[in-house]
Amino acid sequence: MKKHSIPSDLIICSCLDAKGRLWFGTYGGGAFYEQGGTFIPLRNAAPASLKYIRRIAEDANGTIWFGTFMQGLYAMDADGNFTAYTMDSSILQTNSIMDLAYSGGRNLYVGTSSGLYSMDIYTRKMVSLTGNKAGTQSLPDSYITCLFYDSRGLLWIGTRTGMTVFDEKKDGMIHLSIEDGLSHQCIRAVTEDKYKNIWVATDHGITNIWVAASPTGKSSSYLYYPYFEEDGIGDMTFNSHSITCTGQGEILMGGIGGYLKITPRPTNFYNRSGNPVVFTGLLLANQKMEVGSRTSNGRILLPKNIQLLEEITMDYSDSNFALEVSSMDYQNRHKQQFAYRLGEQEEWVKLEGNRIHFNRLSYGTFRLQVKVYEPNGYDNPVSFLLIHVRPPFWLSLPAYGCYALMVIFLFLLILRNTQRKHKRLMEQQKHEMEITQQHEMDEAKMRFFTNVSHDLRTPLALIITPLEKLLASESARNLKADLELIHRNAVALLDEVNQLLDFRKLDKQKAQLSLSYGNLSDFVKETCDSFKELSLKNGIQLELNLMDADISMSFDRNKMQRILLNLLSNAVKYNREDGSVVVTVDKIRVSEKEHVRIQVADTGIGIKDENKEKVFDRFFQEQHAATTYVGSGIGLHIVKEYVTLHQGTIRITDNRPQGSIFVITLPVVGETNEERQLCHGSQEEGISVLVVEDNDDFRRFLVGCLKEHYQVFEASNGKEALEILSQQSVQMVISDVMMPVMDGLELCHAVKTDIRFSHIPVILLTARTAEEHVLGGLREGADDYITKPFNLDILLLRIQKLLQWTQSNHEKFGKMEVSPSEITISSLDEQLIEKAIRIVEENMDNSEFSVEELSAQIGISRSGLYKKLMSITGKSPLEFMRILRLKRGKQLLEKSQLSISQIAYQVGLSPKQFAKYFKEEYGCLPSEYN
Repeated sequence: MKKHSIPSDLIICSCLDAKGRLWFGTYGGGAFYEQGGTFIPLRNAAPASLKYIRRIAEDANGTIWFGTFMQGLYAMDADGNFTAYTMDSSILQTNSIMDLAYSGGRNLYVGTSSGLYSMDIYTRKMVSLTGNKAGTQSLPDSYITCLFYDSRGLLWIGTRTGMTVFDEKKDGMIHLSIEDGLSHQCIRAVTEDKYKNIWVATDHGITNIWVAASPTGKSSSYLYYPYFEEDGIGDMTFNSHSITCTGQGEILMGGIGGYLKITPRPTNFYNRSGNPVVFTGLLLANQKMEVGSRTSNGRILLPKNIQLLEEITMDYSDSNFALEVSSMDYQNRHKQQFAYRLGEQEEWVKLEGNRIHFNRLSYGTFRLQVKVYEPNGYDNPVSFLLIHVRPPFWLSLPAYGCYALMVIFLFLLILRNTQRKHKRLMEQQKHEMEITQQHEMDEAKMRFFTNVSHDLRTPLALIITPLEKLLASESARNLKADLELIHRNAVALLDEVNQLLDFRKLDKQKAQLSLSYGNLSDFVKETCDSFKELSLKNGIQLELNLMDADISMSFDRNKMQRILLNLLSNAVKYNREDGSVVVTVDKIRVSEKEHVRIQVADTGIGIKDENKEKVFDRFFQEQHAATTYVGSGIGLHIVKEYVTLHQGTIRITDNRPQGSIFVITLPVVGETNEERQLCHGSQEEGISVLVVEDNDDFRRFLVGCLKEHYQVFEASNGKEALEILSQQSVQMVISDVMMPVMDGLELCHAVKTDIRFSHIPVILLTARTAEEHVLGGLREGADDYITKPFNLDILLLRIQKLLQWTQSNHEKFGKMEVSPSEITISSLDEQLIEKAIRIVEENMDNSEFSVEELSAQIGISRSGLYKKLMSITGKSPLEFMRILRLKRGKQLLEKSQLSISQIAYQVGLSPKQFAKYFKEEYGCLPSEYN
């Protein structure tokens, strides 16, 4: 190689060191330096990988640093020794070194394609710089294109997304971008002129950055002035790192095909002329409006040139219009940008171009402000234009007037409706108060009449009984007509009293059926026969047609009698002279079910069609000129309610040619098995009482008194009483002591020694007050002994207490451990219960043990056992067995260590059955029982 030739033509970088050596880095030829006109390569001393060199720098120690394209960073000390810093030997994330910048102190800044690093030249310790030390700021891009450390101690970091200025002393970073004033975001090279201003070469133009105090008096700021092709730099593409400031202060920038030379001057080019912005045009729907031109609806928007106007007026329908502005500075027109805002409190909006577009501007007055935009923060003169946007019709003054009238009208309408509503509410409250007061008055009246009726019943019964005795005797034959008149009216008065009491029960919804099984045809015949005498006296012919002589069903005798008596009474009272009443009883089928139909037809005055439903309302009375009789208005209401209690219907049809027909339809309820009948009788029908008395008058008196509270059967001696006991379900026997055939003591002995009846309480009534007679009755098993004469209330209280004691026994048996003697009233019952418990306990683990086997081992029929257990314990045989099994299971849970399944099988139940029945009885599962 010749002495004065250079090793390579592909020179990438250069550096002048402190010894006067000018270093050159090549692409593929390594590094060499020039000294004394001689070019000396480092081929022999340098590592073989040091061929592709991008940047060269020298530090204060005289160390030469080489940044390579893809081989990392190399340091050559003053003795010519090399040290390599690569991805393998340092914290570098890449071997691609982009630029080097020495700070003049301890730090050498290394820019790579994967980040920025700082090298301490004394300790050779390298750290990564991703942001400031406080961690509050960071580099926006890790790809470093160039580095420059200026005279102020600021490190200028060029990236592909702009420029970052790092002040190491203040630990602060500032990011500069196109929005701030850079000509382009991709930075190629950076240098500083002799006036300490920065020159930046980018991919599009160059930018001169002044670092100085701003004229506004704020802290140091960066002032930008970009240069483009229009400013004379030509269409030049600048090379990376190809920039320098010469000793004469000239800035040289290298590019493809040439270089650019700039001579900076110290003049302050920010001292601008400050031309104000003027408005040059108005466009509506992209059509320019001329002076005096009209819009589509005939309006003139510009009466004169817009430059002479201080305000313009637009319609709300002008949804799309624009204003053109200009600063009249044509020299810098290509660089100028405008900013505008609508109001003092709004933010300035930077405008692209010179046209301000408005789209659907709301109505009102806006003060448009426009100025030339300066990215350096300098304020330019502001121009103003008032824009008036008229409101739409629905927001105009006439519209608001209409709205006000509508609101007033609506307010008046609401006020009027509120007053009417308040008035209606007051009237309704007044009406409700009147109804309440009337109801309270009616209740008070009804309570008064009910109390009076109760007080009248006993005197009437005591009047009727002696009258019937007199009528039956021969001594009063001469007064028979008068006595019959007295008797007839006393019976009528008693009937009215009973009807009033029945109505009171219905009104309080306390009426319940007391069903008994019997022949309805015979019952209707008996009722009609008792009415024949009255009908004949009134000249009315009463006829009974029984289409079926045997209609056996369950019905309430007392209520059915009340139904028939009311209908027959009305049929006679409202009939004509020589009229007739025909009662027909037959069977029909309704919805595939058997029903009985009772028809009461009369030839009387009839009922109007519009009143055929109303006559069943209480207190309703139809007015007829053909009769002077006025009823109470409650009889047919009672009929309707009693028919409804029987699940039946009643309706009225016309009788041809004259009169009315009352048609009652009742479902035929047949007799069920004994168990169901007993259960039904004990739980739904109420309590049955048997009155045994040989004195007919006193027996009827007792029956009449007790009928209001219980279902009553009657017998004239003990023998008849036993027959009734064997046929009916009776819960109480009230018997006189002195009677023919079989007296009360014999009856009591027969009841208490017969396993079928021994559970029935017996009350003896007698006029014999001697203590031996009382002891004799109690010795025979009587549960109570009442001497005549007695107070009726005392008798009722004694009956109630005995029945409550029976009910209490039922509850005791289910809830606690009791002995048989505590829940029985006779030794026979006690023996039966003891025997039943013993048999069940012997078969406790037998899950197949049935009720039939239990009744067979006790020696009583299945139905008989059912009656006895229901009367004594309130439980059926199946429930009786289950209760005993559950009690044994509970004992085992408390005292044994057996599992629940083992306990269940020991008491004859499956685990599932045991859990279910245990929870039903004790309220918790066996697993929860403590």
